Amino acid sequence: MKAFTRYYLIVNTINIMFCLLTAIMGNILWTLFLFCSVGIVIGIIGFNYYYKNEYYFYYNLGYTRGKLARMVFIFNIILTLPFLLLILIFS
Repeated sequence: MKAFTRYYLIVNTINIMFCLLTAIMGNILWTLFLFCSVGIVIGIIGFNYYYKNEYYFYYNLGYTRGKLARMVFIFNIILTLPFLLLILIFS
């Protein structure tokens, strides 16, 4: 799980930078949606560009690229859902 945490942090660092650029536009709901969908794709593309050789390390631990992407998607949904519900309740 420690290896996945490293992958998750790297992908979401790129994802958060992308989402902060869209947050400047002012719509927080759109930013949360991007964090859970398109931002993950941007983060994975960035990881693939900068850390491509690390995929061998994850593969040796039993993580495939698809499994890593699904796990990041699930964790981001779990992380974002409470914020989304709070925004929808109080708006």
